[in-house]
Amino acid sequence: IYRKWKIQDEQYHLRVFKTKEFPNILFEFSEVKQITGNKVIVAGDLMISGVKRNVSVQGIVESEGNTITVTGAKKIDMTEFDIEPPSAMFGAIQVGKDVNILFTLKLTN
Repeated sequence: IYRKWKIQDEQYHLRVFKTKEFPNILFEFSEVKQITGNKVIVAGDLMISGVKRNVSVQGIVESEGNTITVTGAKKIDMTEFDIEPPSAMFGAIQVGKDVNILFTLKLTN
């Protein structure tokens, strides 16, 4: 059963997010909008499936030794990136248009 779901998951990503042509989700930082304690909000361009949109992203900053780690999540609407939410069984099963993108950024000196 596990293998069956893994295959379906791979096919889902290939078909919906066009991962063969665009294997990565890219974020190009442009500016820091706000820093409050260990929280940061940055703006930049997010590219998914070859479509680029300007977004703001919030992250939590942690520092240990010479490493700074920023973690966070960004909820996006697939339709804003020209991605049609998938359906199955002739439309009887439909997936919502929102997807959460989780990220971890490690900066080391």
